[in-house]
Amino acid sequence: MTLNQAMRPALASTSRAAQRLRARRLKVSQINLVATGRHTALGTFRGNVEDLSLYGMAIRLDNLGANAGMILVGDRLDDLAVDFTSTAVFRGSAVVRRVVEDNGATQLGIEFENGGVDFVELYRRSTRESFEDRWKQLQVGHDETAISKDFKEWVIDIRTYLERTRDFLVAEERSLESADELTRAETLQEYLAVVAPQVINRMNRASTYLLTLCTSLSEDDQTRWRALARTHLYHLFA
Repeated sequence: MTLNQAMRPALASTSRAAQRLRARRLKVSQINLVATGRHTALGTFRGNVEDLSLYGMAIRLDNLGANAGMILVGDRLDDLAVDFTSTAVFRGSAVVRRVVEDNGATQLGIEFENGGVDFVELYRRSTRESFEDRWKQLQVGHDETAISKDFKEWVIDIRTYLERTRDFLVAEERSLESADELTRAETLQEYLAVVAPQVINRMNRASTYLLTLCTSLSEDDQTRWRALARTHLYHLFA
């Protein structure tokens, strides 16, 4: 074990768009597709899309109650619409090919009668929304204008101290490369006995001071502070 290791704990086409969806492992459950439509006996309905292909989809209808048995295999669904973030990716009709009752919910397997899902638009919209979500998280995590000056100085101080300590220890370890294995191991243990207590003491004092800075932080502030500390300090502990 080295000294440095010892201190660490301290869609041009619909088909191509569909392929990209699979390659990105874009799960339907993660992109919040909603289906609405009209059934002769049930009337209008609304459900979540659980599976999707070019030719059909599975829709989950919750809380149908006594109306659960009204939809049968072979029934037609009219005015069927699939929307993603208020954008239509399908409009048309479909036929019910499968009906499964599951813990109070009804899952329909349906086949489109005309056309299919606009995978090009779906891929474009889902990719953009995913990017926007990641961008927002980045902005929240790195909005340093809302982070106190004292905390920024604390992060800089800790980073400087740890980097200087690391560089010193690496240099000292390299100076022993010509020594035999036993001498090198014993010397490193002596060095560690000198350095470890002081580093631990310094980190304990830093931790105590940090507690005074973190009192009464909102959840958003905690997210920003953690992101800043992770950016500047994580590589020194990983």
